[in-house]
Amino acid sequence: AEAERADALLRPPGWRVAHEYLALWDSPQARAAELPAAAVRAPALLVSGAADGLWPSAVGAARLAERLTSSPSVRHVSFPDVGHTIGVPHEAQPFVGVRIWRDGYFGVERGFIDVGGRPEAAGRAARESFSLACTFLQEHG
Repeated sequence: AEAERADALLRPPGWRVAHEYLALWDSPQARAAELPAAAVRAPALLVSGAADGLWPSAVGAARLAERLTSSPSVRHVSFPDVGHTIGVPHEAQPFVGVRIWRDGYFGVERGFIDVGGRPEAAGRAARESFSLACTFLQEHG
């Protein structure tokens, strides 16, 4: 609880973090704003980082996968030690496992944002997710 309070003080005003989104997702307003996923009739590959510090991408992708009822093929791959960013293979993985100082970004005063994950896991996820996407496109393209 002490760490969460300290994190909230350092975070830019108005920014939420992963656990705070979960409390909002089941609200009537959030449910009303959901995309009409049941109408999607194309194959879907969802890739997420389970250690995402900005929002619960693995939970969001899993919920979306459940709602893609008309899709002929749905695959969700979640990488356990990966945060908010899964980049391009063999490129530097910026903003991974770091607390980013934002000053005046999107009109927000200043503060730290923890994107979560570990750099080595992000590099592995970039390579694996690219390969998965190529295979998925070959199978369903």
